[in-house]
Amino acid sequence: MLITDSISFEEMGPVIINADGSTRQIDNWDTMTKKEQEVAWRRISKRNEERRKALLEQQQKETEAKKEG
Repeated sequence: MLITDSISFEEMGPVIINADGSTRQIDNWDTMTKKEQEVAWRRISKRNEERRKALLEQQQKETEAKKEG
């Protein structure tokens, strides 16, 4: 079986990365205005990148500590 169509999840809103690495989505995304969605998407993208970097740094430190320990 060959699937040629792609699936877009943008209508569901952005995936939020929590500080602990878990993820969630905005519950009321479908009731937000386009402008609210645009602002939220920008803010979440920036915060997700910061959290992703912090989680990667934490993971590297833990890996290094295991190697040394």
